[in-house]
Formats: sequence, structure tokens, C-alpha cells
Amino acid sequence: MKITKILLFSLLSLTFLLGGCAKQNAMIEAHNSLASIESSMIDQYNGATLLIEQAEAISSAIRRMQRIDIKNCPQDYQNAWDDVIDLWIKCERALQSEDISSAENLMDLSPLKVEKLNSIAESHGLVIYR
Repeated sequence: MKITKILLFSLLSLTFLLGGCAKQNAMIEAHNSLASIESSMIDQYNGATLLIEQAEAISSAIRRMQRIDIKNCPQDYQNAWDDVIDLWIKCERALQSEDISSAENLMDLSPLKVEKLNSIAESHGLVIYR
């Protein structure tokens, strides 16, 4: 059974630096990478016809996120980044177990987690164009 709800996340398309420092540069790289990951995930997810394919779209995004080096990002940004990953892992597991109701509830939380990440990035001087 396919979940018909389209994943709608509120991540950025580009981030820009207001003044330069290593932490901001690390966040810009991470944030722009995440925008690309999220876009690919949404395309794969929406193109999937089976729950397992949707779960794999999310799993692939998780693996890509986990490979991004965020150790030079501020701690609050790292924590919010991990919160997004944790939520997507829960969503992936719900899809794998065919728990559609839980998967939908988790997907509804994703924009909030991503917006928190955006807000934290902005609090550290990044300008986000949505």
C-alpha cells in the first residue's frame, strides 16, 4: 500500500554567509548538502509505488546525511541535525513495518524539525532563502 501523502519539508535551497568563520562555513556546506539530499529523497519517495521503496528513499537520505561532517558546526546545530536524522529513521522503520499511521504522523513532524535546523543556522548568521 502506498502512502499518498507527499513529503513536504521546509529546507532551504541556498544558504549564504554573513561574515565568515569556520563554523559558519561548515554549516553552509552541511545545509546546502542537506537541501540536495532532501530534494532527491522527495523525488524518490514520490516516485515510489511500494512502501519498501519509500522506506529506501528515506534510508538513502539518512545514509547521505550521516556521511556529512558536521563536527565543526555549533553544538546546537549538530543536535538539531541529529534530530532530523532520528525522525527520518523512525519514519523509515514505520514504513518498513507497514505502520502507515505512524509514518504519516512522523512525516508531519519533519517540517518542524527542519525548520528548527533552519532557525538555528540563522541564529549563527546564515541567511536562508526558502
